[in-house]
Amino acid sequence: MKKLLIIFGAAIALLLVIFGGWQLKSDQKLSIAIIDKTVATTEYQEHQGLNWLLKAEKYVNDKGEPYALTDYFGYHPEQDQPVGKLPTSYDDTNLIYIADTYGVYEEKQGQAKPKKLDGGLTMDEWNAVFKRLEDDKAVTLVTEFNTLASPTTTEVREHMSSVLGIHSSGWIGRHFNELSLDNPDMPSWLKNEKNWPYSGAGFVLVNEEQEKYFILKDDKDVASKLTVKYTEAGQKAFDLTESVAFNGWFDIVESESAEATLANFHWDLTDSGKQLMKEHGVPTKFVAVNKMTMNNATAYYFAGQFNVTPSVPNYYQFLGVETLNSWISHFSKETGFYWDAYVPMMKKVLAQTTAQKNKKVAALKKPKEVQYVSRIHDNGMQVQVNGKWQSMKIQGVNVGMGKPGTFPGQAAITENEYYKWFQDIGKLGSNTMRVYTVQPPGFYNALKRYNEAHEQKLYLLHGTWIDEERIVHKGNVFDKQATTEFRDEIRHIVDILHGNEMIAYKKGHATGAYTADVSEYVIGWVLGIEWDPVMVKSTNKKNKAVGDYKGTYVYTKGASPFEHWIAENLDYVAKYEKDKYNWVRPLSFTNWVTTDLLEHPEEPDPEEDLVSVNPNVIHLKGDVTKTQQFASYHVYPYYPESLNYQYNDYIDFRGKKNNYAAYLKDLHAAHDMPVLIAEFGIPSSRGKTHNNVNGWNQGHMSETAQGETLVHLFEDILHEDMMGGLIFTWQDEWFKRTWNTMDLDDPDRRPFWSNAQTSEQQFGLLSFDVLKVKVDGDDRDWEGAKTMYESSGPIKSLMMQHDERYVYYKIQMSADAKGYPMLMLDTKQTQGNTKINNYKLKTENGLEFIAPLKSAKNARLLVDTQYDIYALYYGKYDPENITYHPEKNTGNFTKINYVLSNELNIPTTKEKSHSLGMKRANYLKAMRILKQKTIILLLILI
Repeated sequence: MKKLLIIFGAAIALLLVIFGGWQLKSDQKLSIAIIDKTVATTEYQEHQGLNWLLKAEKYVNDKGEPYALTDYFGYHPEQDQPVGKLPTSYDDTNLIYIADTYGVYEEKQGQAKPKKLDGGLTMDEWNAVFKRLEDDKAVTLVTEFNTLASPTTTEVREHMSSVLGIHSSGWIGRHFNELSLDNPDMPSWLKNEKNWPYSGAGFVLVNEEQEKYFILKDDKDVASKLTVKYTEAGQKAFDLTESVAFNGWFDIVESESAEATLANFHWDLTDSGKQLMKEHGVPTKFVAVNKMTMNNATAYYFAGQFNVTPSVPNYYQFLGVETLNSWISHFSKETGFYWDAYVPMMKKVLAQTTAQKNKKVAALKKPKEVQYVSRIHDNGMQVQVNGKWQSMKIQGVNVGMGKPGTFPGQAAITENEYYKWFQDIGKLGSNTMRVYTVQPPGFYNALKRYNEAHEQKLYLLHGTWIDEERIVHKGNVFDKQATTEFRDEIRHIVDILHGNEMIAYKKGHATGAYTADVSEYVIGWVLGIEWDPVMVKSTNKKNKAVGDYKGTYVYTKGASPFEHWIAENLDYVAKYEKDKYNWVRPLSFTNWVTTDLLEHPEEPDPEEDLVSVNPNVIHLKGDVTKTQQFASYHVYPYYPESLNYQYNDYIDFRGKKNNYAAYLKDLHAAHDMPVLIAEFGIPSSRGKTHNNVNGWNQGHMSETAQGETLVHLFEDILHEDMMGGLIFTWQDEWFKRTWNTMDLDDPDRRPFWSNAQTSEQQFGLLSFDVLKVKVDGDDRDWEGAKTMYESSGPIKSLMMQHDERYVYYKIQMSADAKGYPMLMLDTKQTQGNTKINNYKLKTENGLEFIAPLKSAKNARLLVDTQYDIYALYYGKYDPENITYHPEKNTGNFTKINYVLSNELNIPTTKEKSHSLGMKRANYLKAMRILKQKTIILLLILI
């Protein structure tokens, strides 16, 4: 009996501790703004899991009251006016929790699409959140699945992604135990599918914007459950190590940085599953939890319906309630993730938010002594390494913002991609990179990571962009709007370099949270762009009265108005950084041959020698004299044309004629300061844009020739004892255009394919071309390709493949075939020849192109004379060599020419240079057919 009393007493005591302990636990005041626009019923499913946890952990609002299920901003079905407004200010909020923004929709019979009642985040709504993240008071942002999905606008999603450190693929998914459309959990819009052969268990993957979906069947395509697996950083952050199965909806997103990833989704895809993911362009590895920190703001992205649970218990008022339910959940597939993963993760997030809620960003402290890590000394660049100055020849690359599938203004290159690039750039032996404008946050994060991990640093020369279109249109660089925006960018970049900037969304620009301090790796400024000569001259004419500039650190002697403007903005960047951070660094601005300070009497184009922008008239004083200035020029061997005529008698150190070395010598001698060749390069395109007298052409160069020429040019730079040189450019950029092809393609589609004829796209050392087929006589890369034509005749078979650059053909001839094959291409309906005069052939289809493949060295693509764009545009300039027939179906075909320039008149010699055409196709490796949906192939043996 006594023993029973002891047991009973102990049980009572335990219950008192469990229940009484919870009652005695102090309330925790935390200002939380919950945003949920997807509340179709009063079950409040999209945030009820969070609400239960807040009550269990005794978090209360500013009034000291527990959070109710209706304490949120968004759609309120219990109210007469359910569409609620989101806060315009979160100034006193400690935690912003965006649970779901997908929205609420009304479906009516006969209605094609459901009507949106509420849903998506507007830019104003997001900007209010972003403004809070910029504040100096600590705040935590948690966002869940669907925040980045439709109907939130693309602009909002892009900016949110930059802050959250992720990139969305546009795909979402969920596992269903039964894929039949009879399953009530299947999305309602899928139930309209007429052809639905699926049943059993599997994953549905959906891209709503593209209106696409596909299915991964259990066992057949996926060999395991989807689990959330914590990274080392995640294990440390949450004290969780075990992977947890997840059954809800999930986003397929990738992280900017592996260091920011706290957990990944994991599954075992079979070969067929991997193939399906590849076919639809869906990444096989994707993030579950991502964390970004910015000053006193912390942002989490939960890439799934983590807080959504079918039900939560009515009880919560005792200690250990979460642990008890975690044990119980082991018998439930539906609630296990909530208790085993979401609850412990959010308890950590809430505790950290509470601990930091009164924290403020420390006031910026400037160092007492002026700081600098680079300087111009002994006619070159010096950097400080371990407290000692070391001379450094600058050698490296310019890095653009483009990659396949995106325009540069989308700032789509990820931190992980940048880091991989920096590794490769470092392996080249580079010590310097140059960029032209604000980069996405991942660029600076990756630069900091790289330099902290590598003894040999990659230094940065940073540029600033200006609205070229506006200043050219206005004919005045002093234009108030253009100069204001230029200086806005200067301030942004200075703050970015010191890890101290948050930039709100601006279309076509890199924005987001910049927290990586890379100031110790930035060795100089190179402001501006290649200046339009007509604009420079117009500026000088319109601003004659401005006189010389006298600033805090920069002044001029005998400057033109344009040079005054340059000096004023060099002073602006120096003063802003010195005043705010007490840092200085070497100053420069972009210049090029067109506006150099030399005379070019043999230049055939007057605009190319119209005006000069002279760095020698700009002088420094005060603290910036510690770091000095240098001149920066873009110098290519083929442009402008005067380089081919004025300098080619010069004999270089190799004993050979060299117009490039001659120009460098004159340029160097004309300057009172060191000169950096900030751009030099050669494109490895099939197409050509300019000729060079020594064969260093702008295009029609192989990659081998490109590499050899780059070495040759850099040797010239070093031999002339310039500061160094930066190759243009690191990566190919498919979005670019060239003057002699730009009218023949769709500008909105340029980033999506590689145009071999556009030289400007092919300057990069890094190519993105797949080159699915190597035209080298080895046909193993044709394995698996579809055979389009087979016969027992002389032509045994025809196969065709394509990638983003070329269309490839493989023709298999019989051993006893005589003659040669001809490709006949019908690319446009109602167009082309139905006869070929030279071969006395007739066809049913109208042919725009034919390709007689006579031999390996005698294969040419010919065009219908009525379809010859070159002849249509330029025939009047070269009538003797061009055949054009305005009428259709003449049966005539002609070679394809390629315009390089108009007739050139050399002023000093009165010489006329005929440089009109380049024969475009001496051999047929492949052909890219533009803007056509159908290609009809006709093969005939000649």
